[in-house]
Amino acid sequence: MPAPGEGPIVVVGGGAAATFLLHNMAADGGSTRPVVIVDPAERLGPGVAYSTPDPVHLMNVCRIRLSVDGDGGQDLIGWLGERGVRADADTYLRRSMYGDYLADVAGRCADLVGVDHRRARVAGLVRGDAGWAVTLDDGSRIDAGDVVLATGFPGRPVPPCEAPLDDARVVANPWTPGAWDRPGLDRVVVIGTGLTMVDVALSLVERHPDVQIVAASRRGLVPRTSRPGLPATIDPELLPSPGIGGHELVHHVIRLGRTQEDWQAVVDNVRPRANDIWRELSYGEQAHILRRWFPWWNVHRHRTAPAVGERLAALLASGQLRIARSRVAAASDSGAGDGRLAVRFADSALADERADLLVNAAGPSDDLSVSGDPVVQQLLASGDVVIGPHRLGLAVDRAGRAQGRALGPTPGLWLVGALRRGTEWETTAVPEIRIQAGVIADRLLHGDSDAEDTPVEVGRC
Repeated sequence: MPAPGEGPIVVVGGGAAATFLLHNMAADGGSTRPVVIVDPAERLGPGVAYSTPDPVHLMNVCRIRLSVDGDGGQDLIGWLGERGVRADADTYLRRSMYGDYLADVAGRCADLVGVDHRRARVAGLVRGDAGWAVTLDDGSRIDAGDVVLATGFPGRPVPPCEAPLDDARVVANPWTPGAWDRPGLDRVVVIGTGLTMVDVALSLVERHPDVQIVAASRRGLVPRTSRPGLPATIDPELLPSPGIGGHELVHHVIRLGRTQEDWQAVVDNVRPRANDIWRELSYGEQAHILRRWFPWWNVHRHRTAPAVGERLAALLASGQLRIARSRVAAASDSGAGDGRLAVRFADSALADERADLLVNAAGPSDDLSVSGDPVVQQLLASGDVVIGPHRLGLAVDRAGRAQGRALGPTPGLWLVGALRRGTEWETTAVPEIRIQAGVIADRLLHGDSDAEDTPVEVGRC
C-alpha cells in the first residue's frame, strides 16, 4: 500500500469541489500520480448543488465571482461568450448553466490530469500502515496514498419534527426529482425559511400557480437580497481583526453596519477575515455567537439574486407565501378524510395547518454521528476524524488535513468544502472552496509544499 504523497490520489465526490481540485492540478501541469474520482454521476462537475434543471433556480452570487480561475471571472466569461451568452458583473446565472460550466471544466481538466472516473460509491475507507484501502460498492478496491473527501455535507435529510417519514406527503429531501410533479397541491408547509425555502417556493408556484405556502422557522428570518454591483471596499483599519472578543465582534459589526452606506459591503468585507477571527474565539464565545447571532449573519451573508428577491417579495406581499415564526412540532394525517396532513406548530398560539405536503427545507442534520454515511461513520469509529467542538462538521488544519483523535493531522486524508465546518466558519461557497482546492492540490503535487488556506479577496466572495 503506498504511503501519503505516493501512489494514487482518490477523490471522493465529483461535484464543484472536485472540479476546482482538478483545475488546480491541470494548471500546475497535471499529476505524476494516478488520480481516481469516485462518484456515481454520469458526468463530473455539477454535483447535487448545480444539477437542478429548474430555470427559476438562480445562482446566489453574480457571475464574476464564480470562475474557476478566480481572476475577474475570465474563464467563465470566455465559456459564456463561446455559447453566445452576454453577461456582466450583475448577471446571476441559472444554476443549471453553472453546472454545465463546471462539467465542461471538469471534462477538460480530467483529460489533462488523466482522471479515472469510477461511477460507484465508496463503501469503506481504512487506513493501513502507510496509505488507504478504498473499497467501492461495486466490489473493487483502490490502494491510495492520499484521499480527498469532497462530498459536500453528508448529513441525513430528516425533518426536524415528528413526522411519518414513509408518508409520500412528507418530502424529506426537497431535491428529490419530481417532488412537485403531483396534482392538486393547494397548500404546502415548508420547514425552514432560508435559501432552500426560497427555491422550494419558486418551484412550487411555477408548477402550481395558486398554491398557498406557509414557511416556518423559530425566528422567521428570510434571506436578504443582493444589491447590484460588487461590494465596496472598506478601510481595513475599520474592520475587526483576529483576537477580538466575541461580544466586541458582534457590536463592532453592528456599528459598522450603521455607519457605512452599504451594510452588504460590511458583511462582504468582514467575511474574508471570518475564519481567522473564528479560530481565535473561545469555545464559549463561539457558542454564544452560534446561538444568538448565527441566524442573523446567515440571512445577511447568504442572499438571493435580485430577480429572485423581487419574486420572493411579491409572494410575501400577496400573502401567497406566509412566514410562521415557530418551529414545526409534528405532522400526522388530519383524520378528516381529506388526504391532508395536520401540521402542528411549537407555538401553541398558532393554529394547525392542513397541508397537502410537508417539505423539509431546513437542510440535512448537522449531527455527523448519525449521518448514515458509511465512510464518515467508519472514519469516526477509527478515530481518523473527529467532530468539531460545536458538532457542525469535522476538524481540519489550515492545510485542509483532517484532524484525528490523536489531536494531530491524519496522514493522507484531506477535506474540502462543507465538511470543514467543524473548524471553519466560512467554507461552503465557491471562493473558499477554490482556495481550499488550490492549497490541497499544491500539497498533493508538491510534497514539500507549505501552502495554507488564505483569506478570500473582497469582491470575489
